[in-house]
Amino acid sequence: MIRLVAAEFSKLRRSFAQIFALLVPAFMPLLVFLVLAVKSDDVGWTKVIGQLMLPLWFLFLMPMAITVFCALAGQIEYRAKAWDQVLSLPFAKPKIFAAKLIVLLVAMVVMNFLLLIYTYGLFGAANALFRPFMTGDPEIAKTFGVMAKILAAGAFMFALLAWASLRFGNFIVTLTIGIGGTLVALAVAMTQTKDADWFPWVLPLRAVDPASGSEPIVIGLVGGAVTVVLALIDLSRKQFR
Repeated sequence: MIRLVAAEFSKLRRSFAQIFALLVPAFMPLLVFLVLAVKSDDVGWTKVIGQLMLPLWFLFLMPMAITVFCALAGQIEYRAKAWDQVLSLPFAKPKIFAAKLIVLLVAMVVMNFLLLIYTYGLFGAANALFRPFMTGDPEIAKTFGVMAKILAAGAFMFALLAWASLRFGNFIVTLTIGIGGTLVALAVAMTQTKDADWFPWVLPLRAVDPASGSEPIVIGLVGGAVTVVLALIDLSRKQFR
């Protein structure tokens, strides 16, 4: 299994999906930094990260970035027409697809934590080298804890997108699912309805709401685990061409 996972990481390193995963999380902190750099007044860490960066990320940019990443990564075998070669390896099909899902899910988690690493790195360096315009306590541990909750609640969504990207040869299917789910989450956020709290794309939004408790996290983790099992069963039975 370790060899399969290592091989999948190697494929990812040679693809455009890796470049996308490494660079996209840097765009938002860079944009916010450029906006704040031209302002003369100071801003607080809590406002920038808690009220601006994280809400914008998990509500819109994260699901869209994850969708595009899965669409790119899932096409590696399809573009190279290499499914026959991959499935002829001396490993059971469920193990082959489990390795692919593991790599996709790990990469999605890394993308999210890169956002925080880039944010604290960029604003921290600017504070030290130029002027201390970021005030207050950065609350790094608390912010990483919030991100962990978002990721746990988003496991359901991640698993669905990973499954779709491997299941369908046309990447448009993955994009349609991801964009459609994101639009639903935006509609829920704008209308503030409680009728879609179970929806995979809404769970990260609910996870940061103290009133929701741990329910979104539990649904996200359980839904993600069930989806992975169903994906392994389905992918192992599918005839790839």
